Amino acid sequence: NPGTEGAPFATLTRAREAVRGLRAGGRPPGPVTVFVREGVYHLAETLTLTAEDSGTSDAPVIYRAYPGETVELLGGRPIKGFVPHDGDVLKADVGAQGFDGVHFRQLFFDGRRMEPARYPNRNPDDPHGGAWAYVDGERIGMYAVSPGAEDAEGDFWQKNVPELKRSFRVRLGDARPWSRPEEGEVSIFPRFNWSHHVLPIEGFDPATRTMRVGEGVFWEIRPGDRYAVRGLREELDAPGEWFLDREARTLYFYPPEPLNDHPVYAPVLPHVVYLNGCSNVTVRGFTIACSAERAVFVNEATDCLVAGNTIRNSGGHWWWGGVTVRGGSGNGIVGNDIHDIATNGVHLSGGDLEALTPGGNYVRNNYIHHVGCVHRYSSAIRFYGVGNSATRNLIHDVPGAGVVLQGAQHTLAGNHIRHVCLEAEDTGGISASAIDWLSCHGTVVQHNFVHDVLGYGYDTSKGEWVSPYFTWALYPDWAASGMRITGNILARAPRGGLHLHSGRDNLVEGNVIVDCGGNQIECNGWTTTTGFWATKVDEWVGKYEVARRHEAWREEPTMKDPRSVILPDGHVMHGNRFRGNILRYDDPHAAAFRFHDVPLDRNPSDHNLIYACGRPVRTGRSVLLSEHGPNLLQNSGTEEGPVGAWPTGWGWHGNPGEQTRVHVAEEGAHTGARCLLTDPGPPETVAGATEPLYVAPGWVPFEPGSTYRFSAWVRSERPSANLALSVYSWKKEAHHWQVTESVSVTDEWRQVETVVRVPTADDPAYRPTMARLWVRLDLPTDAGRFWVDDVSLREADLSDEWTGWRLLGQDANSVVADPLFVDPAGDDYRLRPESPAFDLGFEPIPVDEIGPYADDLRATWPILEAPGAREQLTRRW
Repeated sequence: NPGTEGAPFATLTRAREAVRGLRAGGRPPGPVTVFVREGVYHLAETLTLTAEDSGTSDAPVIYRAYPGETVELLGGRPIKGFVPHDGDVLKADVGAQGFDGVHFRQLFFDGRRMEPARYPNRNPDDPHGGAWAYVDGERIGMYAVSPGAEDAEGDFWQKNVPELKRSFRVRLGDARPWSRPEEGEVSIFPRFNWSHHVLPIEGFDPATRTMRVGEGVFWEIRPGDRYAVRGLREELDAPGEWFLDREARTLYFYPPEPLNDHPVYAPVLPHVVYLNGCSNVTVRGFTIACSAERAVFVNEATDCLVAGNTIRNSGGHWWWGGVTVRGGSGNGIVGNDIHDIATNGVHLSGGDLEALTPGGNYVRNNYIHHVGCVHRYSSAIRFYGVGNSATRNLIHDVPGAGVVLQGAQHTLAGNHIRHVCLEAEDTGGISASAIDWLSCHGTVVQHNFVHDVLGYGYDTSKGEWVSPYFTWALYPDWAASGMRITGNILARAPRGGLHLHSGRDNLVEGNVIVDCGGNQIECNGWTTTTGFWATKVDEWVGKYEVARRHEAWREEPTMKDPRSVILPDGHVMHGNRFRGNILRYDDPHAAAFRFHDVPLDRNPSDHNLIYACGRPVRTGRSVLLSEHGPNLLQNSGTEEGPVGAWPTGWGWHGNPGEQTRVHVAEEGAHTGARCLLTDPGPPETVAGATEPLYVAPGWVPFEPGSTYRFSAWVRSERPSANLALSVYSWKKEAHHWQVTESVSVTDEWRQVETVVRVPTADDPAYRPTMARLWVRLDLPTDAGRFWVDDVSLREADLSDEWTGWRLLGQDANSVVADPLFVDPAGDDYRLRPESPAFDLGFEPIPVDEIGPYADDLRATWPILEAPGAREQLTRRW
């Protein structure tokens, strides 16, 4: 055909050659548009456009569906010729249909993803990915070190038992008569419930019930980890399941409904559309589906646009996305509907982090939902590089974080993110990390609406998997610093609204945080002996030294030498500002603020509006008013017991190390004749860091709701040293409640203290198994010797938490009052005109500019939101 409207070309490849011919003959003055007429196109090869297919800014090359017509570009082939096999199971010879030697890992029926034969069978009505089998053995906490790994090399995250990365034991009731297990794979969350892998099975020993899997997982597989076995013939027993016998080249399929004329497809092409090094190319208005890897791959391109498409039923490798933008600059993913993706919805990179040069790639006005269908810790959008953006997108039904931010100077604005973190814990609706020291600086998170961040995990206190569980709406993790977090609405996340994890110089201003679990704003800091500060400083210094060679980094005000941010007392989390926020919550046990190992005077909070629905405002900070009664600790001055031995009644928690000497000494006491002397010897290394020496002067019976002052006189061998005071109650697999406060000492005697209020009987943290309340000094083993004397635990009268918080210098100008939202029950958090927030200078959030909008480049309008977790849940949480 000549390629006219009446006689179009038969293939996209032919159309591409025609466009190249136009260019060779002298470029036309305006845009070149390839219109594709209605139909389903089974592509024999990926539509690949390279530099020779480029347009210009004034004359782009456009591939688009003919207006008003539906055009499907498929990277798979139809499978036909099904015949009865066994009951409702059908079979088809796929070798005779062009799949000889093709090991496809996805199957689609009538536009829907089918499940490989699975044990246990998947429950489609469970928003948490159920059901699962669980690794046999006694459960180990995911942040605990495995037995036998105490002396392993590496930092906390690398401390694994190597052989446990490749094998695990199947519970007796889950062992199945698999004849060829090596044909299958294991879908598993190894150790950390925010990490997921799909691993090939290398073998199964039925005698020992040992499953061996291939390489690909970084973390060890632990008892209690959840998993499913996929792709084995014996598990083909539920509607929607399938099994591919590669040797016999036969597909077995249990259709969820009669086949009739519904098509069955399997992907063949890795990508449907591949924009490789081209510029000024637009792909618009198609349905793009059925690829083995990426549906659309934009690689090192410039000013290309993927707009108004429906992109679905694709995805392969866990790292990439249904749409992947790798490198390049100025590329846009705009107005698409992206759903039912095996991995991430969009993987977005571009820019040079080392030089801090921006990529300028953007994701705008898309509807992204139901992603991570195979790789279960996937996200709607994952950011990398520098200077990229995601704005005005609607995101929901995501197993992992809604959006993940790495890299610097990104913009995340005006997005509506809901019902995410459906299958993971210790993550966020928006999650960011800066384990590389460079990420997050200059990143803006503004005017997003993030709500119903569910979380799913194993609650040791209940002994069961639960949801909601252990997530935040917004979670800048791993020292994320230099971010502007302004004008966001964060609602309903079980652990908290915002969590800053040892980051610095972040501005948190003008946000609305509503009913966010335990803490509306939470900050947890590291010291120089905890977290990644104990293992990564040298690496961070190296990255800083390289970055500062570039002018752009030298002009970034929050980028600092890691060595320069350490405070004299060892704290590293400072420079954060919390101002002009609205915190409103109705949980009687929730807190407005919860800061741990954070110097309050270096992280100021003020001019906020706080409302606990008429209840006292909790902050986790009380001030000592008085103490009374006797010292509840026996032998507090170590006067009892033989010299040179542990003092009578004292002990340790954990292993103090073979070369550590802790004993009663007769010289240098604070009062009396004796004191405790700790001589750690060579530092004990655990997880790449020095393991503290845990000295426990004693315990008292646990009395719910009681308040205490725990103090000790301490001096150090060095002019300056840091240690911690801990008050806690712990019972294995039953409960762990702890308050720890870092303190600094010198080579002169100094009294250090902490005050605590233990949980009341109606507090969610309380457990009936709490029988003892322990006190402990956590002494570093890399800071020389310490002397301890006159330890005391006495009952105390404490201020209420709001008064204590303010006496400690926080929120002097803040107000406790109802913010007067328009309709909080209907998630309308606009403010009524008489709201007291305006007197504090609060700027209204432009809620009409959150989420997608009508536009010529939108794939559909209005958006009809697909059912999912919101509809499956039995109550509004």
